[in-house]
This record gives sequence, C-alpha cells and structure tokens, in this order.
Amino acid sequence: EINIPNTWHHFEDYEKELKHKYLQRCKKIKKSFVGVKVRELNEQEIFDFRQEIFSLYEQVTHKQIVSMGKLNEDFFVELKRGLKENYRMCGFFLDDKMIAFSSAILHDGEYDMNYIGIDYAYNSSHQLYFNILFHCLESAIASGSEKLILGRTAIEAKAIVGCTPDYRFSFYKLRNVIVNWFYQRVSKYFSESQGDHWKERHPFKSTYYS
Repeated sequence: EINIPNTWHHFEDYEKELKHKYLQRCKKIKKSFVGVKVRELNEQEIFDFRQEIFSLYEQVTHKQIVSMGKLNEDFFVELKRGLKENYRMCGFFLDDKMIAFSSAILHDGEYDMNYIGIDYAYNSSHQLYFNILFHCLESAIASGSEKLILGRTAIEAKAIVGCTPDYRFSFYKLRNVIVNWFYQRVSKYFSESQGDHWKERHPFKSTYYS
C-alpha cells in the first residue's frame, strides 16, 4: 500500500518525491505508454466488453503461483451493479483494441485495486503492468483517497512504485498429516518465489518519510 500525503494533488507531486533513479524509470515507463488510451467504463460498457475483460483476466490468473479460485464473465458486471460509483473499471485501448483493464473499489478513503487484466503480447512493448500501477495511483490521487492498496502479488514491482507491506496474520491448524505436508511445500515455494529483493526498494526521497 501507499499512503497518499494531502499535498499530492496530481501525479507530478508523486514524481517530485522520487529519487532520481526511480524518477527516470517512471518517465521511461510512461513514455512507452504513448498511443494507449485509458477511459473509465460504465456498467453497459463493462457488459459489452465482458468477453474481452474476462479473456484479459484469464491471462493474468494463469500466471499466478497460487490461485484461490476463478471468476466468471458476469462477476465484473455484477460488482459494478452492486457497488455503483464505488466500483471503477478502466479499459486500456490501443487502436480501439482493449489490451488491458484495471478495477478498484473505493471505500473509507482508500482506493483498493481489485482485479486487472493484461494482454501479454503488449506487456513488454508498452510496460502495461507498471503503467496500470501508475494509473491506479494517479486515479487514487484524483479521487482524494488517503491510501492506495495494491494487493498481494508482484511484491517487488509494487515496492518499486513505492508500496510498503501491510502484514496480516492468520492462525489455523491442519490435522491431516498429508495436507499439512503439502501446504508446507506450497507455502515455502510461494515465499521463495517472491524473494527478498523488494525489501531493498526505497524509491522516495527522505522527505516523504519525514
């Protein structure tokens, strides 16, 4: 998550807080986004684009190390129908083709990024993932939110943007020996795959932390 100071009114205010190396990286990433148009989708548009949205979502979920389940095409429409203006979905278009989307839930002064979708054929050339993160931050600032929450995956990428972890703890007991052994293996693999490099990422100048 990123705490958004009340002095940030535009994305440029975020950029001013970045160290030189991270600022140059940010500008390079945003430069690769030239030609991509972003617009917020209303309920009817989410319905009309539901197949494209679901296909982009599937590309992301197939790359996840651990999946807690799979959505269906109607999920995003129903979420918009239920939450109305508190649920936002943006489509990213290149030559009128949707190549990515991002969604977020607004609640209690927080901009909570929900699901995203990416056409990985364009991810490298247009730095889609990082540009989605930057767009979420820009949207969070514009909405007057006090905090941007970016979820659990791709920890190092989010640390580069400026996120810090919000640790949550759960306690449970697995009685079955085989299930317990399997869980330990999966948990260890998940932790090792994330690595510790993200802990070395400190993109902001010292003034941000003061």
